[in-house]
Amino acid sequence: NQWVWKQLAEMTVPKAEDFAADQATLLEGVKSIPVGGDIGRIVVFGPNAFPLIAPEGVKTRRGVEFDGPFCVLAAGRLGKGRVAAYSHDCWLIGANTFLNEDHPQLLDNLLRWLADRSDKSKTAPRIGLRWPDEIGKLLEQRGFTVERLTGNDWLPRLEHIDVLIALTHSTTPLMTDTEADRIREFITRGGGLLTASSGWVWRQYIAAPDQTLGADSLANRILGPAGILIDDGSSSFATGIAVVTPAAEAHWRLANRQHFESSETPAAGTVKLPDSLRTFLLRSH
Repeated sequence: NQWVWKQLAEMTVPKAEDFAADQATLLEGVKSIPVGGDIGRIVVFGPNAFPLIAPEGVKTRRGVEFDGPFCVLAAGRLGKGRVAAYSHDCWLIGANTFLNEDHPQLLDNLLRWLADRSDKSKTAPRIGLRWPDEIGKLLEQRGFTVERLTGNDWLPRLEHIDVLIALTHSTTPLMTDTEADRIREFITRGGGLLTASSGWVWRQYIAAPDQTLGADSLANRILGPAGILIDDGSSSFATGIAVVTPAAEAHWRLANRQHFESSETPAAGTVKLPDSLRTFLLRSH
């Protein structure tokens, strides 16, 4: 679609140093994190978003290396608020995962940053936990105040928290369109969101036959305006992921004019535009 390529070519591509301080703050004390399950991929395309953890040389189940970077954790700003997204829920619901290696420290960093309270002298942010409860126990042990947002009338209680932890593709309970829209409003007014979603899980267990990941996934409805999208790529990891500060420009190059022969056609040999990003841009237009 000509409009898609034109929009990508005209996007403002930020410089890596624009987010160097954020990356340093969020990855302080974090050298490696555990993994579990088939990990999905995140596409970082917006000028206010940046990658946090992006292992290199990731291959598909068939042993083919992915085109472009494979991001598993990204963060960004939306309005007055902030978001962070994992590409798999193992980092939020798997006790054998989120309790190991440096992940508890990463959670501390994420939650404080999402509430704009990275300064340790500031009061720990108030956390709203939609689901699951296991991680709430860990956070309480680490000094956070956690409110369980159970039941169907939980949206008004967003006013009493700083950061929401919610799974956008969970089926227990399944998030509604209204809830997704209210969460995005919560973020734009200054709230923080920590979430996790895998495109392949959404396709397999939630999506209707006529739905597309870019246009219909509630995760992408919330995260897309922040410049972050959940893709349907996936890979398995035999060991934990070593954490190094990723080269941000590699994740933004889809939006960089120099990678296109013109404003309408992608250059040969460059990163293929993920379906989630293509569809999101078309629907946004």
